[in-house]
Amino acid sequence: MKAVNSTLIKLTLFLITGIYLGFNTNIPLNLTVYALLFFGTALTLSYYFAKGRFNKTLWFGCLSFIATFGLGVLIVQLHEPQNFKSHYSNYLNKHKTSKAQLVSFKIRETLKPNPYYNKYMVSVLKINNQKVKWKLLLNIKKDTTITTLKAGYIYTCKAPIQNINTPLNPGQFSYKNYLKKQYTYHQIKVSRALILKTESNFLNIYDYANKTRDFINLKLNKHHFTANQRAIINALFLGQKQAISKSLYNSYKNAGVIHILSISGLHMGAILILLNFLLSSLNSIKN
Repeated sequence: MKAVNSTLIKLTLFLITGIYLGFNTNIPLNLTVYALLFFGTALTLSYYFAKGRFNKTLWFGCLSFIATFGLGVLIVQLHEPQNFKSHYSNYLNKHKTSKAQLVSFKIRETLKPNPYYNKYMVSVLKINNQKVKWKLLLNIKKDTTITTLKAGYIYTCKAPIQNINTPLNPGQFSYKNYLKKQYTYHQIKVSRALILKTESNFLNIYDYANKTRDFINLKLNKHHFTANQRAIINALFLGQKQAISKSLYNSYKNAGVIHILSISGLHMGAILILLNFLLSSLNSIKN
């Protein structure tokens, strides 16, 4: 039996530790880059210095672990959108205002609504005509004349950009921390009447994905599915769980099969392709 490569395990542990520290601390990006360049250079020099030596030193191993640790921190920081100048929060921090902002955005994803708001994840395009990027949470107050927002269109509204609320009770699920892990830090609360559609603009994969979902739902509406049946089809094949009623959700939960609703359309498509491949030979069998 081949021995386990302990060095690889140690490097992986240092990488994981660096990722954990980078996610839970606010180490400046430039400090991490400079430190990683220093230790990376020292690692390269120690490698060439120890290459021709018979007795190996501990320097190369120690520098390898430190560099791997720094790489883990850097990976987190490169995924952190607030480290980039184009992030909208840098514009807000620069102007230091809590007043209403003129925000242009596109629909990125439709989220499950709560009793008071319809929720969307949107990609911010401009704030007060200043081009910015990244996403925030849009809450639209529910009313009797509500019309849903469609993907592929640019919308504009004037509203303050607020921090996401923290949980009111100790130990309660933190929606703020959940969104933080998805790099979403702020929200807008506005009524539908204050949102204006300015132009159509199909540019990215989210637009085409939402357009495809709408097309499939139009086809499904031609069949005599019940509302619950359409909700399950959307959850399994399109990854859209907004239409699932609370009673239907509780039925799946009580039956112990709630995990079925978490299966994405990609998983279902992969399963169907695999089954078609495995069972294709049955077509050649008569009867």
